[in-house]
Amino acid sequence: MHRLAALCLLPFFLFPTITGGSDAQREAVREIVTSCAVPAEWILHRNGPVSVELVDDIPDLPYTVAGCSVPGEGIKVKAGYDNFRLGARVRWDWGYPSRIFKDVICHEWGHQIYDALAPQWQQAWNVRVWWQAGSENWPHPCEGFAENARLALFPSERRWRDFSTNPIPMMPAEEFRAWLEMACKASDPAWFEERHGFKLVPTT
Repeated sequence: MHRLAALCLLPFFLFPTITGGSDAQREAVREIVTSCAVPAEWILHRNGPVSVELVDDIPDLPYTVAGCSVPGEGIKVKAGYDNFRLGARVRWDWGYPSRIFKDVICHEWGHQIYDALAPQWQQAWNVRVWWQAGSENWPHPCEGFAENARLALFPSERRWRDFSTNPIPMMPAEEFRAWLEMACKASDPAWFEERHGFKLVPTT
């Protein structure tokens, strides 16, 4: 009985809760998270039952900020933010939700992958990026990680841009996937041994 109950509840722990926004936006979020090369199952196993909230506003953040990620809680993205404020003019042939909306989801979900890494592997990334950038005055390395994730772990149709405006040097996609696969396995070797893990293959 207990096992049956556990099996019935299992799917709720394999995918983030998605709230707010429109039906089309929530479906877009599901497609993006599902298409990520790092399975949501592993991210939720590491971070807990995180969620994706599509909100009207994010208090205490500048109006130009379209989304944010909170360790252990999930991500928040503005469902109806003004794209002009982000320096991007929406093209109507992009459809709805726009590719800019999807781009923000990819970036913020990348932060959740960073949060899922063991502290020593987060630090290994931080040191590597700071050394390459040459200054601790650059944006926090987790921003560079999220941008690398956006470009290397999601299909191109989920993204708005195929380049980064982040000043932190970017890692070639293949090199980033190889580094991340190593970091994920080292962060939780028992899970990989039990579940046979996953392999980060190039996205199309």
